[in-house]
Amino acid sequence: MHRAFLYIFTSFMNLVAFRTNPTRAAQDEWKFQCGEGVLQYIETHRRLLDSHNVREVVSYSRSGLSDRKKGAVTTFYFALLTGRAFRLIGDVWPGIYRSEINWTFTNVKMKQYRERKDVAYVEVPCNDNYGKGTHLRHLYESGNVNKAWERYTSIVLDTCFDWAELLFNNPHHMLQLYAMGLRPESATGCALSLLFNIRSDVLEPYRNVIRRIMKPETFVVGIQIRVGDALAFTNLRMNQSDTDVVAQVSPFSQCALDIERQASIPEQSVVWYVASDSLDVKRYVLRHFSSRVVVILRQAFQTRGSLGLVNFDGWKFAAAEQWILSLADFFVLSHTSGFGALSAARSMKNRNVFVLGTNAINQSRCQVQQPKSWFTRQGFLTFF
Repeated sequence: MHRAFLYIFTSFMNLVAFRTNPTRAAQDEWKFQCGEGVLQYIETHRRLLDSHNVREVVSYSRSGLSDRKKGAVTTFYFALLTGRAFRLIGDVWPGIYRSEINWTFTNVKMKQYRERKDVAYVEVPCNDNYGKGTHLRHLYESGNVNKAWERYTSIVLDTCFDWAELLFNNPHHMLQLYAMGLRPESATGCALSLLFNIRSDVLEPYRNVIRRIMKPETFVVGIQIRVGDALAFTNLRMNQSDTDVVAQVSPFSQCALDIERQASIPEQSVVWYVASDSLDVKRYVLRHFSSRVVVILRQAFQTRGSLGLVNFDGWKFAAAEQWILSLADFFVLSHTSGFGALSAARSMKNRNVFVLGTNAINQSRCQVQQPKSWFTRQGFLTFF
């Protein structure tokens, strides 16, 4: 029974189990991938919420879906190491992700909340060079998080960076994390699977796509091609020229073909699942690679209006596409995007990820090889 069959069969069984008994299915997966420490924290979290004067760490971000999830991963490990309750601010989360664990912290007016004397508000802007030089990043690299803001009842971390891997080089916490059964290459995936179990009704409109990808005999290459925030955060629809689209798609398709030739076996049918913020890109790959491409012809507008209010339907589609992408066996991703990086992290196939950078047009092919690391210190996937 080959590797792809095992993975897809396991994924299918987990999906079925999540719909019938999400807690049991999640616990089985976490024990195998993430050790006992995370499961023990779940019980700690529940006890904390039942107690008076709860000491908590709150994840807060005003960016897009992936950036908020990266910030949540960073905040979760702060909570895990300090024994505080983890809280996730946002009214949108319960409508997209399900959990029998009460993470969400809704109906919070942050402006008033952060002014409380027992609240420490720590902000690292998303455009702040990956947080280099900030106190919070330094804390993850080499500080003792148990000593940070310890006199405050609540700590709010306003960040969009995933710094989980940094803790595995931190002399105060590396042994603690390893003893829990966690590893740097899977720490982000463990947190994502724990915090963000997508609701079955969010996936329901795409059941035919999921069914095709999860066929036991299928070898899936997940491709994510990012064009830019103008498409995800506004109602702008770019009418790109054919030349522009070909230049954007060609390096990714060549890389996918390399992977297909070197990693699949003759008995398998090959599918490319293509995610992109550009409808022009999606239409192009469907037109030119129709025999192997699976694509959902829709864009995810994450905000609406001049105030940047959350577009709930756009968030639901973005969450579904990100989850479907995580089912792939191999990944070809845009370096400048956290969207695909989180899909790959959730899959925990950290040695099956290939990244094309900002000079992707000059990269004609990728080669199948083993990466040296999962995340760089900048929080992005490595170049291979």
